[in-house]
Amino acid sequence: MTRREGYGLDRLLQALEQARSLYQPVALLVAPRTKATAAALGEAARALDTRVLNLNLALGAALGPLSAQARRLELARLLDDLAREVPGQALVLDGTEILFEPSLGHDPLRLLQGLSRSRPVLALWPGSRQGGVLLYGPTGHPEHRRYESHGAILVDPGG
Repeated sequence: MTRREGYGLDRLLQALEQARSLYQPVALLVAPRTKATAAALGEAARALDTRVLNLNLALGAALGPLSAQARRLELARLLDDLAREVPGQALVLDGTEILFEPSLGHDPLRLLQGLSRSRPVLALWPGSRQGGVLLYGPTGHPEHRRYESHGAILVDPGG
């Protein structure tokens, strides 16, 4: 990861450190999911002596056998259970797209903030930002999210 890419190890660790002062300590890497973002999160996890939890894989496997109603009801608990299995003083998350699935009926940002009750969270936000507004998905799409007040530390290639 080069400094030119804008979300190198130093920036991620600094964002997580800043997030520790928040009531809900969440730092978000705001960028499309790519090999570069996966590498950056992996590097941050190694520096934090933990591992990256890929929610698309882990949560997808846990939700798969459940009915649609049970998925909605059990999502937060399953997410907490998966997070508890990851060692370390911080939680590093990739593959967060699953949290935006409309059929799950949950607010992705609130789920990440809920995880931060036990330790700071560094997560990929596979969307964008416009100024201080955090976005995911195109306007009108069922997965679209817009947060004018998000309460997270944001890191993106644009600064």
